[in-house]
Amino acid sequence: GEGELPTNSDNEGKEEPVENVESDVSQNKDFGLVKQCKDNAHLKILVPSVAAGAIIGKNGEAITNIQNCTGAKVKMSKANDFYPGTNERVCLIIGTTDAITEVYDYISEKIYEKPETISRIVSDGRVPYERRKQVKILVPNSTAGMIIGKGGSFIKEIKSKTGAFIQVSQKSREMSLAERCITVGAG
Repeated sequence: GEGELPTNSDNEGKEEPVENVESDVSQNKDFGLVKQCKDNAHLKILVPSVAAGAIIGKNGEAITNIQNCTGAKVKMSKANDFYPGTNERVCLIIGTTDAITEVYDYISEKIYEKPETISRIVSDGRVPYERRKQVKILVPNSTAGMIIGKGGSFIKEIKSKTGAFIQVSQKSREMSLAERCITVGAG
């Protein structure tokens, strides 16, 4: 049905080995999902480091499972490879818009939950409350202007229609970053 993840029973006898998932994604096979656009979309977000372990899972099992179920490709920066000026890891999701939405929903659930296994390392192992209600999206400098709008008009329109809190980071002066971070949260 709608919103359900594909199961192995849908493809009995046609199950492909996990090794082929990457090549299938690069060839834009849709894994039985409805394709909404010709090319895959990309979403790059920041993930609090304390939630990364829960997202990836033991030996990468959780992230492999979500990739297999959605057909999306998910790449996470290494354990101590944080986005400059933060203690957050970069997560790139590539796939159809439906697949990206499913993966993001999974990631946001993990950010919201208390990662039990990390609680011994970090003071209480929780992502700060405000951060749990936010998404941090990385966008190329070249497209940030389109998101902001002339004189901030587009951001103001989104804020007034949704009541959301939206903040766009300033262009980096000291570091030559090719991206800006857009923080969206409950208003």
